[in-house]
Amino acid sequence: MKTLLLATLILAAFPAWAQREVIQAPDLPNKPEPTIRVKLIDESTKQKITATLPVPHRTADRDWWLLTLASEAATVADVENTKLCLELPNNYETNPVYGSHPSRLRLYGISEAIWGVDTYLSWKLKRSEDAAAAFGARRTWPRWWLLPLSNIAGHTVGVLATIGNTGR
Repeated sequence: MKTLLLATLILAAFPAWAQREVIQAPDLPNKPEPTIRVKLIDESTKQKITATLPVPHRTADRDWWLLTLASEAATVADVENTKLCLELPNNYETNPVYGSHPSRLRLYGISEAIWGVDTYLSWKLKRSEDAAAAFGARRTWPRWWLLPLSNIAGHTVGVLATIGNTGR
């Protein structure tokens, strides 16, 4: 019993003994600024160059989030409308990627994987365009919104085609 009591006291006192001395941590380096590699055209020589530029602000701003969420909403609407119509007799999916009678899991799995890649590429394009604009590079037209907009258009066509063919 005395051995158990002594072992308990030692185990209880060890954390306090281990914290008795405060060790000064070395100075940590500053947080690195986010950068991105951007392809630019040198105006004087008309040659393509690659530069590493700092990112001036948060890439996922309000415009990016609105288009991304609209793209996701179109994807969900298309998947749910397709699944609803596939439950009717004599209906089948014509997209060969999904198969003729896909499950909801297959519909979401394929559609959301495509949406994820689409969203990532859109974010990367916006990040490089923002960095180039902050650098002062000549800006043509923003291309980052083409990917989510094409996703919205494609799923809208899918929903309208399903409604047109089934009346639902």
